[in-house]
Formats: sequence, structure tokens, C-alpha cells
Amino acid sequence: MPPRKRGKAKTAKAASSSRHTKKAPPADTPINTLKSSVPFDTNRVPVDILREILDILDGTDVKPPQALYRFMRVCRRFSDVASGAHSLWAQHVLAPMLIPGERRSQGHTLHVRRLISVLTGRAGPAPLRLHLPFFPGTNRLNELLEDFPALFARTYSITAALLTGVVAIEFFKFLRTTDVSRVEKLSLSAGWPALQVDNYGLDFPYVASASPFSDLNLPSLRELTLVNLPPPCVLKGLHSLSVKFEHHRLRTTSKDFIDYLRDLTQLTHLKLDGCLLDANGEAQPIELPHLAHVELVVAPVPCAFFLQHVQFPTTTVVSWRYEKWIRNHVNDQDPLPSLFKAINERLQPNPERQYRAVLRLSPDDKNHLNARDGLSNAFFPWSSPKSGRLTFSLYNHSDGNVAMPALEPHEQDLALRLEYLHEAEAFLSDELFLQLVQPGRVSSLTMSTLGCDASAFASHRIAGILHSFPSIKDFTWTNLTTSEKLAPVIKAVLDPSATPLLRSMRICELGHRVRDQWDVNDAAVALVAGLRSRRQAGCRLDGIPKVDVVYDLLRGVDRKSFRRGPIVPLDERLGELWRMLAEAQGNA
Repeated sequence: MPPRKRGKAKTAKAASSSRHTKKAPPADTPINTLKSSVPFDTNRVPVDILREILDILDGTDVKPPQALYRFMRVCRRFSDVASGAHSLWAQHVLAPMLIPGERRSQGHTLHVRRLISVLTGRAGPAPLRLHLPFFPGTNRLNELLEDFPALFARTYSITAALLTGVVAIEFFKFLRTTDVSRVEKLSLSAGWPALQVDNYGLDFPYVASASPFSDLNLPSLRELTLVNLPPPCVLKGLHSLSVKFEHHRLRTTSKDFIDYLRDLTQLTHLKLDGCLLDANGEAQPIELPHLAHVELVVAPVPCAFFLQHVQFPTTTVVSWRYEKWIRNHVNDQDPLPSLFKAINERLQPNPERQYRAVLRLSPDDKNHLNARDGLSNAFFPWSSPKSGRLTFSLYNHSDGNVAMPALEPHEQDLALRLEYLHEAEAFLSDELFLQLVQPGRVSSLTMSTLGCDASAFASHRIAGILHSFPSIKDFTWTNLTTSEKLAPVIKAVLDPSATPLLRSMRICELGHRVRDQWDVNDAAVALVAGLRSRRQAGCRLDGIPKVDVVYDLLRGVDRKSFRRGPIVPLDERLGELWRMLAEAQGNA
């Protein structure tokens, strides 16, 4: 007789299956399925937003116009928006010339021509912008003219990356025989200075003799940008001129560039980078009455030479930058006084206007170790006096709030910018610098430091820096550093004898070590002591210093270094700091 089966086996199996059975949802619970889900309705997006999205996609496209094509494939409405963006298509008409393939093969040539024809049609009535990433040769450009006779006639902007001076000569010859009467912007660059090639540049600045390209027909040209190329001829209708020489192997002089500018009286923007290398010769003064912005990348003495011989309105924004690698034909032992004197003679700030000063200290490009945060207590303030970069800017107050201005000033309010990669201490301590910054006119000072060396320099030299700004009403410190380095800055700024008119103070980023009390934080202690001293001296601030955010400082690789931690929440720890400051201010 077979053995009897156990009854529990069936029960166990049923129980096992019941454990894996999903419970049915309540009757009133909606169930989302693929069929019942509502698709994204593109008709709800306004056309203006779609156009902005398309502009952003096109601006970030590494291989244009691929982004435009992909946008068109989304739906019919997106396709209509992209088809109507004529100005975007007009920027990429010559993009097919970069398609890889055998450039001399007939099939590849026909394919490129067909795509150029399609893009030209999509551009509609919009003016074309031709970008030549390489110079394809005069013959190939002539072929383009034969296929598309109105291509250059519709162009308002041409950008070409030329390789050598010989190629530049070919390009100018091509422009001389082509209808480019509507071109408003021309940007050309060469990999090496093109001078004295086929007499190009030999007669620069075209005063004693005419240029070989003096017959260039560019009546609408208003903006000219050249890299390693001198101007081909005198273009009297220019409003903007930018000339840059990267290798500084010029046979031209500063006087030559001044003489060339003599007939460009319509200029509003001028940039000369690596063009002024000496201060020799007797240059006749010239006047640029409409100049609104001039940017000079040059050594101090040649810059002073230029400012002494070029007259422009006192409202002109002057930007000057000098880096120690710039080749200088002038053997000057003390260059800054001559520069400051020239700037003071040329610029006459409005005595009724208040200015905002922004001082930025950062390491040299080659000295970027620990440059992200100055989170180290090691005090080695720019061990090499030539290793720091100093940028000083003056802005006109436009927001009307002099006591507490916006953190980032508007560039349209810029009045003066000086960038100096050399001896920062000599720059700040020069007596002529006091005349340059107009101490009585500067009502606000913002300091920004990048890196351990820069923050240490500011910590050691803050008293001397404030000596140039005795009339400030507002002080702002922007970057995170250790409390040991920030404390001397706070102490000097809140000193009543140094800043008697100070009304407000702002610290954008304050560091505090984890688990430390505020009474051992050097920066907090300096804030409390400074507020008490100002209260006793009768020159209290309008309120306690504003602290935007407090970061925990975590231990770094050694005992003196730290790293940025999380933001300290608004809890009891910060409440203790606010109570300490309010009590010192006298508000408790």
C-alpha cells in the first residue's frame, strides 16, 4: 500500500503562491498605463521660447547646422520654427565645406554645392555670414561665385582663418575682384605674422606711399579684426578696429600705428594687442573724437607714449593689460610712474560722480597650485614679487545705492581697468596711484582673491591698500578663505581711523571649522572687536556686517590646509554668531 501524502504540502504551496500575489488597488485609485498617459503637447510652448531654445542649441553645436536639423525632426511645429530661423541658417552657409571627403572628386564637389544651395535657400532674405575655417584657394572661391553669384553680394560678415601671409595676399586679391560692398564685419587671422610679403605691410602705415590694396571696395565695412596681419589699407569708415600680434616680431613701431589711426576719425572701439613695442620717434598728436573704448595690451612705457600722442574724450573707457612675457623694446627701470602720469593727464573723472573700485588678486597662470580656494594658513604672500596678477577697475555708480551696491557691477558702467602681471605691491604703493584712483571719489571697494598666495598678500597688505581708499562707504569681500587670513582684513576695514565714513560691510563667503565655537573663530572675533571700536568712536555701521553664506571648513592634506565643506544651515550655531554681532553693534 503506497504511503499516504501529507496534507500540509498543498497548504504550503497555496500559501507560497499567495505571498507573491499582488494586492488589487482600491477602486478609486487611477491606474496609469502607456495608453492612458497624456503625451507632451508641443502646441502649449510659446513660439518665443522655442526660438530661444533653438538659439541655445545652435550656439552649443560643435558641428553646425546639425542642431537645426535635429530640432526640425521633433515635430511639424518645431520644423516650422526652425525653417523660419533664417538668421541661424545664414550663419552656416559654408559649413558643408568642412564635410570630410576627397575634395577634388567630382561627386564630393557636387554634394557640397548641393548642400550650400539648400542652406542658402533656408537663409531666406537674411544677410549671410560666411565662415571660412580655412582658405580654400582663389580658384575654389571663384567656382563658388560661378555657382552662387549672389553669395558674397548678400554677405554682411566674413570670418577667415588664413594660414600664411602668402594666403592672405591671395584673399585680399580675391576681395578686390569680388562684390563685397555689403560686408560690415571682417575677421582674418594668420598663424604667423604676415609682413613684407608681396609688398603687403611694407608701406604700412600707408602715409608716404599707398597700399597695394588701396582699391579694396569695402564701403560698408565698420568692424575689422586682424590677428598677425596689419591692416591692408586705410579704411576711413571703420568704427571698430582690433589688431593683435601674437609673436611680437614686428618691424613696425608705435609711431607707425599712431600714424595709421590718423584718418580713422570715426573709430568708437580700438584694441591693440602686441602692436606697441617702443616709445621712440616724434609722433604727431592725433585726435579720435568718437572713441568710446580703447584696450591696450602693452608694456607701461609704450602705453604712456600712446596716451600722450592720441587725444580722445575724457569719458572714454581705458583698459590696459601688461604681462611680463610681453616683449618690450624699452629699457625702463621704473615704468609705472610714466603710465600713471599719462593716464592722469588723459582722464579727468567727473568730480560730482562717485566711483566703485574693484580689486582682484590672483596667481599667475603658471602659479595655479591651490588657486581654487585660499584655504591654507600658510603665509607666503607671493614669494616671487612677479608671480601675481592684479586687476583694478573703476565703475560709475549707476544703481543709485552707493552704500550697498550690487555684488557684480555692470560692464557698461566701466570707466577704467588696469591689469598688471608684475609687482603688485609696487603698483598699489605708488603715490601716483592715489591720484589715479581719486580717493575722494571712490565710495565703494570690492576685493576678490584667488588662491592661497593672493589671500595671504591681501592679509598682509590690507592696511596699505585701504590707505588709497579713505572715503569708502561700503566694503565687500567675495572669496572664501581661512579665518586667520580674513581676520586682518576685517580688523583693518573696521578701523575707524582707516575708514571713518564706512557705513556697510559685506562678506560673501565666511569659513568656520567644524565643531569650533565662534569665540575661537578669528574672523568672528575681529568682527566683534571692530564693531565695538566703531561704536565707541561714534561711527557705527548702519547695521551688522552682512554674511551671505557660511561654509564648514574641513581638514585638508596637512595641518594648515582646509577644504570647502557643506553650507552651515540656519540653526543655533549661526544664531549665536548673529547675537554676538548684534551685541557688539549695540542692538541687543
